[in-house]
Amino acid sequence: MQRVQLILRGHWRQFHSNLNKFCESGESEHLHQARIGWRRLKSSLHFFCPLYRNVLPFPSHSLRPLLEQIGKVRDVDVALEETLPEWRELYAGDCPLRRAKWDSMLKALRDQREQGRLAISQAFHQAQIHHNLMSAAQWIEAL
Repeated sequence: MQRVQLILRGHWRQFHSNLNKFCESGESEHLHQARIGWRRLKSSLHFFCPLYRNVLPFPSHSLRPLLEQIGKVRDVDVALEETLPEWRELYAGDCPLRRAKWDSMLKALRDQREQGRLAISQAFHQAQIHHNLMSAAQWIEAL
């Protein structure tokens, strides 16, 4: 059981430390790594669940709003940083009207991303979310 706890603890640390770094720096890579840590944690919990039939379920439901916001912001990050740059010329070409529409769309997405980043940072520092994060960490430590 200690090995399972070590695995879960490692995934939790990847999630929590990268989320903290993201809130400090706003760097997309930290948000990406936090999301990877969460997915690994979730997968490991699912895999090891049969070993812990008598343990209360992992308290992830209380983190759902934060996790959904992380997912939305990460999706916009990928669109802005990886997907859309390749499509600009295909869509806009040399047409000034299409270029203006494209630039307007990018501005709206950047604004949406910034609002989402701010919401993540604010949520991360809220007492209830902090309590929920600590509850999740304590759950792992109590295994």
